[in-house]
Amino acid sequence: MGYMAMRNTKILVLAVLTVGLAAASFSADAQNRYRWTGEDGSTRISDRIPPDAAKYRIEVLNARGLVVRVIEAQLTEEQRVEAERQAQLEEEARLARENQARHDHMLLQSYTSVADIERARDGRVQALEAQIRVAQAAGVRLQANHDELQAQIERLEGAGRPVPEDLTQRLAATKEQLDANQRFVDTRERELDELLSQFETDIERYQELRGIR
Repeated sequence: MGYMAMRNTKILVLAVLTVGLAAASFSADAQNRYRWTGEDGSTRISDRIPPDAAKYRIEVLNARGLVVRVIEAQLTEEQRVEAERQAQLEEEARLARENQARHDHMLLQSYTSVADIERARDGRVQALEAQIRVAQAAGVRLQANHDELQAQIERLEGAGRPVPEDLTQRLAATKEQLDANQRFVDTRERELDELLSQFETDIERYQELRGIR
């Protein structure tokens, strides 16, 4: 057999093998089956995926019955919303755990005993209480000034005399200062309540971390 004849024979054999492998591959793909579990809990297998099966998780099986890939279930809008809600809850829980871990580390690094925490608490409480006392005293003075200005205006009006504009302006400015001072006092008092609550929680947590009963 000549060289060209041998070469042509090899090419023909390779072509036949290639076609055979392709046909085998096609045959294997054609033999794939799809398996899923229905709502009633029964397992179903088919050579095609029915339209109503898209809502299930489907396993693709080869000719030997082995799972070659998985087609995840398509979520309904309600399922998608619920999945997002659960993911959000899990993320919030993760952040809460991280924040708690950081706070626990701070407690253990900052204090050597419950007495240390109580001293820190008392120092901050005293500072806030001092601010509140100063503001309350200022409020008493502002209220007295406001009442006096108001009384002057009422006397003038009662006598039928004109009320100077600067007197009215002073009364309005005093009222604004009085309101701002009261807001300051209210804010500091809320901070004091929150501070006491936080330190109470910190002491309980510190005792838990240290195993103190």
